[in-house]
Amino acid sequence: MRSFAIAALVGTVIAAPATIFQPGSAPKCYVLPSGETKVEYTGSDIHPSFKCTHTGNVCKCSNPHPTHHTGGCMQLDHSNGKTLGFQGDCSDSGLNAIDGGWSAFSAWGACSKSCGTGSQSRARTCTSPTPFNGGATCAGDASQKQNCNAKACPIDGGFASWSAWTSCSKTCGSGSQSASRSCTSPAPANGGKGCSGDVSKSQSCSTQKCPIDGTWNAWSNWGACSKSCAAGTQASARTCNQPKHGGKACGGAASKSQGCNHGPCPVHCATSAFDNWSACTKSCGTGSRSRSRTVTSKAANGGYACPYLAETQSCGTSACPVDGVWSSWTGFGACSKSCATGTQSKTRTCTAPSFGGKACAGATTESQNCNTASCPVDGTWSSWGGYGGCSATCGTGTQSSTRSCNGQAHGGKACSGGSKRSQNCNTTPCMCSNGAVKFGNKFVQIGDWRFGDVDGGHFSMAYKGSRTAQIYRSDGTLHGGPRSDFTTWGRGLDANAPGISFGDRFIQIGQWRICDIDGNHASVCTVHGKTAQIFRADGTLHGGPRNDFCCHGRAVNNNHPNRPTIGDRFLQIGRWRFGDIDGYHASASTNYLGYVRAAQIWRGDGTLHGGGYRSDWHCYAWAGRACGKSAMQADAKVCARK
Repeated sequence: MRSFAIAALVGTVIAAPATIFQPGSAPKCYVLPSGETKVEYTGSDIHPSFKCTHTGNVCKCSNPHPTHHTGGCMQLDHSNGKTLGFQGDCSDSGLNAIDGGWSAFSAWGACSKSCGTGSQSRARTCTSPTPFNGGATCAGDASQKQNCNAKACPIDGGFASWSAWTSCSKTCGSGSQSASRSCTSPAPANGGKGCSGDVSKSQSCSTQKCPIDGTWNAWSNWGACSKSCAAGTQASARTCNQPKHGGKACGGAASKSQGCNHGPCPVHCATSAFDNWSACTKSCGTGSRSRSRTVTSKAANGGYACPYLAETQSCGTSACPVDGVWSSWTGFGACSKSCATGTQSKTRTCTAPSFGGKACAGATTESQNCNTASCPVDGTWSSWGGYGGCSATCGTGTQSSTRSCNGQAHGGKACSGGSKRSQNCNTTPCMCSNGAVKFGNKFVQIGDWRFGDVDGGHFSMAYKGSRTAQIYRSDGTLHGGPRSDFTTWGRGLDANAPGISFGDRFIQIGQWRICDIDGNHASVCTVHGKTAQIFRADGTLHGGPRNDFCCHGRAVNNNHPNRPTIGDRFLQIGRWRFGDIDGYHASASTNYLGYVRAAQIWRGDGTLHGGGYRSDWHCYAWAGRACGKSAMQADAKVCARK
């Protein structure tokens, strides 16, 4: 390990561009605490030329030149711009010429032949070092050659030429002949392969074709007779399959004949020419005339029969005159008026005369009066009068209006329809405005309790002073109290009961219904059929959510005979009563088959009590009365309690 150090001077200098050293080749430099620069390098491994620069507390070393005289140069540039050089000059002016040197030869290349003596070569380059700065190139050859693979090559066998064909096995017709060859051109040697293929072959041969004699084909059928009647002749023929290759011709005749007779010839009937036409039978119009002829030779032996001997045709020099003729009269047509004298007519037509005949005599049309009576005048309705007062102020009354039939005369029609009409009015259910059961916007107030639709999605049982004991949710779940929200106590009473309607054993409060399902069960459910709670006649409860035990399929009918009724601080729905027990407790109870059971008890402090098999806390001490009766409103009795 070699090293040198030099004191650092203040200042800045731009270092020469750095050369990237290969791993292990670059020197290392350090800035010592004293300000000196220390450079360490290994003389046997380091590149023969390097330069180190020093700026502030940082130093770096680079290789600016490939080589220099006297083995290279080592140089340190100070920060004051002065240069300290040792072991050579690292500037461009210090470069020497370098002669080229050969690299080692490459390995021998592949042989040009696999056998029978080939050649192979190897090469070297003038790059160790490469000539530089005018140095001499390398002396000597850049490549070498030598022989290789001198052993003898194997010789594969080859077939000699085929021998001449042997004589044909037959003197005429199809025979055969053969030829052969041997694996001797050349014979296999030095491990070469034998011949591949056949050593003999054969072919068909014939010196000449064998002679074939001619042969007769079969006789044809006898031909048509030369005459259609009396004696004639008919012939038959045959053909010869011609001889080949010098064969003999067919022997014998190629045709033959025989007599034929289809019987005596027929004799056809013959007639004379027609006589002249006779005179016409009429002087005008269509008559007739005739003529005839006679047989001169009768038919024999199936000859043609005689044709007709007489004929007749129409005749006439001119048409006879035809007089015109009237048709029958038509019936009289429709009257021109339905009343007050109109007219109606009938007509007839004349067939036109021809060939000078006479025309029809008389008129073609006749008319008469009709419908001479005065015209009837139908009655007409006046406009409807206004509707009168309603027969009831609530619970559906009726009101009517009238009209009069005016102008009927001469048997005209009376007005069609009635002179009076009616319609329902004041269909809002009658509510108890002064009793203990009252109504408002989507709630019913029973004593000190309100059962109400809070916001469509929630229904609650709430005690006065905003103490909520039970909340039902539209998803079928329920929440118990006590709570001070989800109440309808902030709404005012309204005798018109908006949002309240009735039907068969149910009351609908907004989007919710309280129903008597089947006498054994009552429920609180939404109008869409989602049940949140079921009350059972044995006094037990079932919570939701459920999709059954709901009356959402029943139609609203405020006048249904089974609609709920109202009593002193209770609402009767079918067999079930929902009532204020004592101004602090409310309950849902039923009297079924003589057994009274309270299924749910709501307390004014917002807590709940299930009924179970309790027979107290119910409202069955008095019968229900219809809303609005003074007896009910004056009833001061309280519900039975424990």
